[in-house]
Amino acid sequence: MPYNKSWKIAVDVSIPLEWDTVDTPAAQVGGGPWVSKLTPDGKGRRVYEVNHASIARRFRFVQGQLIKNRLGEDPINVEYKKVVQETVRLAVIYCAIDHTISLYANGEHIDTQPIDSRGIDNWNMTDDDNFYVGIMGFAEHTDLRTHYVTMDNFEVLLKP
Repeated sequence: MPYNKSWKIAVDVSIPLEWDTVDTPAAQVGGGPWVSKLTPDGKGRRVYEVNHASIARRFRFVQGQLIKNRLGEDPINVEYKKVVQETVRLAVIYCAIDHTISLYANGEHIDTQPIDSRGIDNWNMTDDDNFYVGIMGFAEHTDLRTHYVTMDNFEVLLKP
């Protein structure tokens, strides 16, 4: 996706309610979109990662994580909100006017991060740069043999 134009990516992420009662306390599952800037060597270190997740017997939530080095560092900023829904529509919106990435869950604003010199992590992008976007899923301390996390209704919108 271009740095010099505003855009939106969105997806419905469904986590079956059965995950709220899984017996393994550390089990967690989730998924959602991400936005990244590649380094000259082709690695996606800088990432804004978004997900809808469930931690067994604890809670489910949506979160946006700004990660300076996805290849081994913890997030430098995390914003989250607890949810109860099985399906959540996650939207990541990039505004080219003020160089911000924002997260919305079911239309509700969760987080906005400037990715220029005003933010906590300057991605140092120019008008010739592009973002790389994708969808990810995860399962920790469990497998996904049943009660699959699913993603549906993908949307990509580029503003002229």
